[in-house]
Amino acid sequence: MKLRKIFSVALVVVMLLSTVAIGASAIETGKEFGFVVTSDKTAKQIVPGATVTVSIAFEMADFTQLMSDMRLALLYDDTVYTPDLSSRQFINDAANYFKATIVPTSNATFATTTMTNSTMSATDKAQYNNCVLLQCGADVSIGASSKAGFSVTEDGSTGISVPEITVTFTVTGDAAAIAAGSINIGMCDCNSSKAQYIKKTDGTNTPTLLAADAVSVQLGNILANMVAGPEVAYYKAQLKMTATSATTVADAFQFRVQSVITDADWDAYLSNTGDDTATAEAIQSMGIVVYKGAGSFNEATAKALVIDGTAATDYLTAETDYIQKTSDSADAYFGAIMKTTHSATANDVTYMGYIRYLDAAGADQVAFYETTKTAALASNYDTYVTNYLAANPYAG
Repeated sequence: MKLRKIFSVALVVVMLLSTVAIGASAIETGKEFGFVVTSDKTAKQIVPGATVTVSIAFEMADFTQLMSDMRLALLYDDTVYTPDLSSRQFINDAANYFKATIVPTSNATFATTTMTNSTMSATDKAQYNNCVLLQCGADVSIGASSKAGFSVTEDGSTGISVPEITVTFTVTGDAAAIAAGSINIGMCDCNSSKAQYIKKTDGTNTPTLLAADAVSVQLGNILANMVAGPEVAYYKAQLKMTATSATTVADAFQFRVQSVITDADWDAYLSNTGDDTATAEAIQSMGIVVYKGAGSFNEATAKALVIDGTAATDYLTAETDYIQKTSDSADAYFGAIMKTTHSATANDVTYMGYIRYLDAAGADQVAFYETTKTAALASNYDTYVTNYLAANPYAG
């Protein structure tokens, strides 16, 4: 999308890139295998009611090494999070090896045993009081076997695999619980038959445990891997109606949402916006994603519509190509409009603003509001009409 009218005062200096792309990762010296645990949320987006999808990938010293069965503890603080155990997915290499019908469990005792058999410090252990126990065994029904094991696919040349396991958590703790507890989710380096274990194989013989000190967790928690980025926040919402008499308005109306990006975030992450040739630090599109159905807003569904165009019933997007930034030091504002009619709006709407942008490495990223917003377009419509007519009397 070509963005227009970016500034009232043109910027004549393009900021140099403040960050660089991360090159090939090197696992810690002496380690064979590691966990890389990432989140689809930034730390500021981990708020009451949020859903946090965690992905586990593997760090490998040698991608020709065959891996085998695992029993893993994905550690978390249950005063902050509740895992959706049904959400666990084995993907990529794991989908062709691990038995998906083995249901994960929440197991505080296993978490304690695992941490006891690790090299975690007391400070690190204090972050967690529970775990999702992931049984990752060979699925013989699809031809997998523990002796044959499986190959791990490297993601490009990063030294890190493609994602292998995902689990979604809901932030069920309130603000006080979040402040008192830990928002981190992660793994530890335990590799013991008594608790968490990771096995490797030569493809023929009985699998063996990795050496006790061969497991790395330098990237094994979500806070270690959170990449900073711009925040887009709600500013205000407006209704535009057309008076047809002193007491009525036309059926059609517009719902406009204005969002804001701070100048600091603009300078740090988005300063090339408006340059049609920019390949980094530039907004590509922006707007709102709206749910207008009778059920509950599903954040993952809404984001999928924005990120990859996956359509869903009662979800829609509205985009804009206009940003108001009146000077080099001013915050940036954009408004997106949903056009609808009263007769077609049977429910209140839930929505999130977003920007899609290229980061400093040129990778496509999407930033959403930290939390959803609700507009009472159905339940409060009559009041909105009354207020509108009071402020905009019918001229005849």
